[in-house]
Formats: sequence, C-alpha cells, structure tokens
Amino acid sequence: MALFPDKVVTYMVDGENVTDIFSVDLTLAEVRSLRAKQPLPALRPTMYDGHFQVVTLEEYLQTALNAPRTVGIYPENKHPTFHNRRPVS
Repeated sequence: MALFPDKVVTYMVDGENVTDIFSVDLTLAEVRSLRAKQPLPALRPTMYDGHFQVVTLEEYLQTALNAPRTVGIYPENKHPTFHNRRPVS
C-alpha cells in the first residue's frame, strides 16, 4: 500500500469490509505505473518481477486481433457483485 497511501479505502466486498487500494479508484496512469509481480514466489519464478506493465483489456484485444491465428480471450471479473454495485458514470 506504499505506492498510493492516499488511495487506501474500505469497501464492502462479498459481505466483508476490506481495507486496501482498489483498482476502481486508480486512474489509468496510476495503473500503468504499476509493474507485474509474481504473487506466488514459492511456487513460480520471480525473475520477471517488475519488468512488465499491467496489461489493459484493450492491449489483450489488440494482441488477439493481430495474432496470425485465431486467439480467444476469456475476461474474468473478480468479485462481480462488488463491481455491479458501483455507480455508472
């Protein structure tokens, strides 16, 4: 939580209060400043930690569209009830 200390909030997620930094409160520029990190270092290599930006859905779609073969994507929304309750602007 050190990167965006002013973004720490508490939301109800799946019936529990969770205090953290939520992607819905970050700008695209803030998300782009993040780098991917292996969350399971005991199980998977960490040699690429910090080397890659978080990929946007648009980038995934472009990769699929530009592939020399048919490529499918399967977007998954974590905690959809949380996101479904968010106001649409």
